[in-house]
Amino acid sequence: MEIRATDPESDLARRCLSAFADELRVRFPEGFDDGDLVAARELVPPGGVLLVATADRGTGLACGAVRTIAPATGELRHMWVHPDARGQGLGRRLLGELEAHATTLGLTTLKLGTHAVLTEAVQLYRSAGYAGVEPYGDTPHVHHWFAKQLTQAADAP
Repeated sequence: MEIRATDPESDLARRCLSAFADELRVRFPEGFDDGDLVAARELVPPGGVLLVATADRGTGLACGAVRTIAPATGELRHMWVHPDARGQGLGRRLLGELEAHATTLGLTTLKLGTHAVLTEAVQLYRSAGYAGVEPYGDTPHVHHWFAKQLTQAADAP
């Protein structure tokens, strides 16, 4: 399995983001609109990145994005793992890769919001060191707000 930065306009990215949106339409009581997805232009360096995890044949198994929302502050968005790939640590691995990419974009803080029904996401973020914060935006479908200070590559052992 490989996790790599992907053009957010590519077919692979569109398939992953469509699967993400399709799942949220089912899981969110209020539904989900594709208009709530981040614009592709926000998910390319130097302002952001979209990562996609692929299997041997290039099948998209997971995706996640970081976009810059303020100086040195990024937002984690569209984190999704295919149901068949869950429970194997892929979400945690993807989250680590997103954090590493965020530091290369010069971000020192990552924020995120998630829906109350996504209990597995809340658990992942808390276990990865994200702490609850006051709401910071008007992102729809958010009940839990989190943030984490990132360790810069130069600070790492």
